[in-house]
Amino acid sequence: MTRAYRLSVDPSAAAFQPEIDYVLSVLERYYPLRRAGPEETDAPLLRYGAADDGADVAVPGVLFPNFVEVREADGIFLLPGAVEHFLAADGGLLPPAPERGDSGGALSYDAIGLAFLMLSLIEERECPAPDRYGRYPAAETFAVRAGLHGVPLADRALEDIARRLLHPAAASHLSTYEVVPTHDVDRLKAYHWLHEPLRYALGDALKRGHPVQGLRRLKAYGAGQPERSFEWLMGLSERHGLISHFYFMAPSHNSMDSTYARHWPALMRRMAERARGRGHEVGFHPGFMSFDNADEWQRQKADLERIIGGQVKEGRHHVLRYAADTTPRLWSDAGMAVDHTPSFPEVSGFRTGSTRRYQAFDLYGRRALKVDQCATAVMEFALFGGKYRDLSVEQALAVCRPLIAECRRYGGRFVILQHTGVAAPIVRTFYEHLLEEAV
Repeated sequence: MTRAYRLSVDPSAAAFQPEIDYVLSVLERYYPLRRAGPEETDAPLLRYGAADDGADVAVPGVLFPNFVEVREADGIFLLPGAVEHFLAADGGLLPPAPERGDSGGALSYDAIGLAFLMLSLIEERECPAPDRYGRYPAAETFAVRAGLHGVPLADRALEDIARRLLHPAAASHLSTYEVVPTHDVDRLKAYHWLHEPLRYALGDALKRGHPVQGLRRLKAYGAGQPERSFEWLMGLSERHGLISHFYFMAPSHNSMDSTYARHWPALMRRMAERARGRGHEVGFHPGFMSFDNADEWQRQKADLERIIGGQVKEGRHHVLRYAADTTPRLWSDAGMAVDHTPSFPEVSGFRTGSTRRYQAFDLYGRRALKVDQCATAVMEFALFGGKYRDLSVEQALAVCRPLIAECRRYGGRFVILQHTGVAAPIVRTFYEHLLEEAV
């Protein structure tokens, strides 16, 4: 049964009613709560801001109005120095250690502000020092700096509010845990460019003096790809009762993007049809320069749908490029269902502070968008190979187990990225064990 509640916002924070309402809309999506009608005067009162003796649940106002500002048509921004303040012991945004039995009325931290900070990704606006791919560095974020990137802080904040509003009823969430294997198709075959196999084979023969090795390399490049990796991934998902999500690239001439959509469109369509025919999902992997370019994004989506002969409604950006104030609007305007881009290659965890999918927030228009976004918790390339980390199978699984536990606790989605293509033996072993532990 859904329980009604009333809301009271301190006048000092009233200008940020859209942001407060947005957080509460996510709360109401995942807990049996709704805003009370004018006649329901006996519903418990949730107060945001300065203390109110008549409130049943009180949330102190820290983020609003003290650390955000509205800049006319450009929307809402986090003020400089805000994250440094929040990281302090008395910053007012760090939640205390979880206390499951705690159902008291007043919270000691700004749970609404914390949820908004994480869900909206507002701290990523105006990045002062992006990485070499133009991405927001994980090391700059509030959650990573607090050592809490493996904790779904927004989920925790929403649960703390729900527990108090639903007391004495149990604050059970309405979502169900699920495992979501996703597969970016960065390469359709074992190479990006047609000349790559020949160039490397000639290098083996002429430079390194190993012609037999060169011939073996040529054979290996074409051996059963892409069918072999697609079959392996689909087979594993089907064994565990899961649905794989394959995200294909569109034709692009950018050097950071793959060329397969230009060179092998028929093969690409065949693989998409094979995946869909077995009950798996096919989605969009927008190219390197599309994350803040509406025309290029739309062009690529249209070309992809033409090649594969069907619509795409979900996906993830190539190289995880993402602009918090622009990318979600591209996806929403195109009628997409869910974007799995938010994630950091440097660390595993929950970039959005949530294990769940939820409506993205428009930092310009200050409103909920029509597209959902969902954090990808684990990516295989971030754990192996040495670019970011170089772990053993057991070390990698040890990183993932707490994340699985958090997803189970909040009825969230454990989203995994395992690329298509020939995987190293250590990666194959890890992925097989990961699915066994996650389901």
